[in-house]
Amino acid sequence: MNASDRPPKEDAVPRSHRKPSWAICCRLADNVRKYRLMRGYTQHELARQCGFANSYVGDVEQATVNITLANLEALAVGLRCGEEELLMRNR
Repeated sequence: MNASDRPPKEDAVPRSHRKPSWAICCRLADNVRKYRLMRGYTQHELARQCGFANSYVGDVEQATVNITLANLEALAVGLRCGEEELLMRNR
């Protein structure tokens, strides 16, 4: 029996129901806002630069969306920083 033939675990959380911790969402939100303001961008300008809908950056900064890695990369490019900087804990 290979992995695809096994039934799912009873206690496994379906992939579609996984949610990031509130802490990492807030950390990302704070860092995106900090870098956006340092660069002098409005939310709308950053969204346009990254190819996002107008409200998306606001949603990220309010920690109401679970972003993809592709969108994390786009934000980092738009903010001229590394992805790791957007996820870094504030000291």
